[in-house]
Amino acid sequence: MRLVENLNASDERAEKLVDGLSVEQLNWQPAQGCWSVGQCLEHLCITNEAYLPAISAALKERPDEPVEQIIPGCFGGWFIRNFIEPSPQGKRAPAPAKIRPTAVVGLTVFL
Repeated sequence: MRLVENLNASDERAEKLVDGLSVEQLNWQPAQGCWSVGQCLEHLCITNEAYLPAISAALKERPDEPVEQIIPGCFGGWFIRNFIEPSPQGKRAPAPAKIRPTAVVGLTVFL
């Protein structure tokens, strides 16, 4: 399945980016209240683990071909405009508890 292959390739690129960092470097935060690189990576790993089974099930038996265009619904469009697109007017919201990273991330973030 192409989705899983893409996620695995992204994991490999992220691992190469942080290879050789110390725990201190992985957990350095640019400002109070901002996530460290390690926390961002842990958040992405947890999110993949939480949502990938549902996404995979939804895509099962679907053709594995490129999609010309994806049109989000009302909520999806609002969410993208307000939380995803880079913008100084964009809102910030805390991550849901189930996908929030730990305060200190260890070097085993990818294991």
